[in-house]
Amino acid sequence: GFMEQMGRVDPWRISRPTGKEFSFYSHVHKVYSRIDFFIMSRDFLEGVRDTEYSAITISDHAPHWVDLLVCKESYQRPQWRLEVGLLAEERVCERVGKCMQDYLQVNDTGEVSAAGSGRL
Repeated sequence: GFMEQMGRVDPWRISRPTGKEFSFYSHVHKVYSRIDFFIMSRDFLEGVRDTEYSAITISDHAPHWVDLLVCKESYQRPQWRLEVGLLAEERVCERVGKCMQDYLQVNDTGEVSAAGSGRL
């Protein structure tokens, strides 16, 4: 499936392959569902000590937690690299420029200004 292709796992499901717990209660439909997940890289799975859903009390969602030990030495983030060929495509540059303008417009508080005045 998709999660396997992306190297992602649900640690609760892996630790409880036949478990049945719920994270959400619909008052309208009067049903329980498991719709809240921790999805993580398979690389972190060995660091999962425990994962659990708590009782649904304050809201219609149950608190869900994962006890995770992350050791910096054991995990190396893959190096991200921009596909430079994208910069040669006019539509990509226009889209990035539009997204940056939208971001600056929404986040313009007067405290921060855009660096530079060049065009993408």
